[in-house]
Amino acid sequence: MSSAASVLCLKLHSDSQTIRVRVDPEACQTYEQLCGYVEKAWRELQFRDYRLFYMDDCGELCLLNNLSLSDALALAEKAGKKTLNAVPVMDIFVDVHGGEAPSFTPLGPDALMVADLLDELGYVVDPLSALRLVDGLEAADQDMNRVADSLKTKKTSKAEKKVPEKAEASKAEKKVPEKVEASKAEKK
Repeated sequence: MSSAASVLCLKLHSDSQTIRVRVDPEACQTYEQLCGYVEKAWRELQFRDYRLFYMDDCGELCLLNNLSLSDALALAEKAGKKTLNAVPVMDIFVDVHGGEAPSFTPLGPDALMVADLLDELGYVVDPLSALRLVDGLEAADQDMNRVADSLKTKKTSKAEKKVPEKAEASKAEKKVPEKVEASKAEKK
């Protein structure tokens, strides 16, 4: 993408939702960078196989990969130039393959925090399990803010327990040299 475009709008389409994300075009120069945005929109895709497609200038869906990315970016830039002050838009269509498809229900900030905290505290075996647990909590109408607050308290409590242990260990280390130097002084 040329340096003239300072913003690019990624329009991410799933079977049931569309999410628009404004990004720096320089942050979309590789397929992996685009996948990063898709996986931020739908975290469960981090653990699923999926493919990305874009619409070409003939109206056909084309596989998006590192080889075709420059064409997709050029088409978005070209379409953006048709209207004065328009933001270039790249439509990206997500196709999930294999087993059951993810729900494509984006999690709110509190729910994402709960999933991260569950994983960090070791309450789940992997991040996907954390997402599934959070989905279940939301389905049961749990207040994610309260759950997040409770988990933050537990995390803080665990951190405070580790700090005194480290402080005692460092005190013990500091005492050893004092005893050695004191015994050296006594010998003289």
